Amino acid sequence: QVEQVKAIGVVETFTLAASIVAADIAVKAAPVDLIEVRLPFAMGGKAFVVFTGEVSAVRSGVNSAAEALKDEGVIDSFTVIPSPHKDLIHKLL
Repeated sequence: QVEQVKAIGVVETFTLAASIVAADIAVKAAPVDLIEVRLPFAMGGKAFVVFTGEVSAVRSGVNSAAEALKDEGVIDSFTVIPSPHKDLIHKLL
């Protein structure tokens, strides 16, 4: 399974709701696999979404989520990691 991971995408948000929306947008926009939605433990707070797929699909998912939410000011950061190291993949999966 590790060898099949071509890219990892991460979208970090300032709110729980924005993270859930970002995950939904990403999986609807591109053929990516959602592997984690990390939600904050307290009220509000930062959250992030991690997904995998082909590099182009992950870029599309990340960019779609970031673009859709940018005007709301809830995106903290986002990134695409092409060809991630196997140790990173093991930690995430």
